[in-house]
Amino acid sequence: MFQNVIFDWSGVVNDNSYAIYQTVLEILSIKEAHQEMSFEDFRRQWKQPYMDFYHKFLPDFTIEEQTILYKKTLPKFEKDKVFPGMNKLIKRLLDQKINCFIVSSDYPQTLFRQIDIFSLNKSFFKEIIHSSHNKTTDVKNLIQKYNLSLNETIFIGDSNHEIESARETRIKSCGVTWGLSDENNLLPFKPNFIAHDVAELENILLK
Repeated sequence: MFQNVIFDWSGVVNDNSYAIYQTVLEILSIKEAHQEMSFEDFRRQWKQPYMDFYHKFLPDFTIEEQTILYKKTLPKFEKDKVFPGMNKLIKRLLDQKINCFIVSSDYPQTLFRQIDIFSLNKSFFKEIIHSSHNKTTDVKNLIQKYNLSLNETIFIGDSNHEIESARETRIKSCGVTWGLSDENNLLPFKPNFIAHDVAELENILLK
């Protein structure tokens, strides 16, 4: 059983992968880099840190400009929908006295609103890091700040970035297949675990 669980938010707890797909394509169109890309193609191509994806089409695009456009565009598509069972799983982890953290690229106004909407509470999480672009640095800081045991800590994510961040900080990783990346996109990064549904994730975390 893991004692410390670090969650990515979007694509893991927040079921908003399609909204992100719509948002990113609209941003590319605004920047005159329109792409004809199905949702399945998007999931195969998605890469994080997220500016790595944008730079494939817009090499000079800045994170400052992306932030402005993303905050303006996402609300058109965002539905504030929890992935079924994830809020209940977080509560079960708390019942087992497991420390929960969030490291997310989401902005605070979105993240904190959704925590409440999903029947969770900010106090459920030992620390919440929002607006993260380099999750490796943020995870490393958490490990140092709370003196987390590496063998008892796991990062749950839906992209290459969470898996790579876990490897670089020497903790475990679990890729979930219901988010922005499909299983074939996750496997080359060699996560310690793959979860296809919440029941599998619960078994990984609590076995």
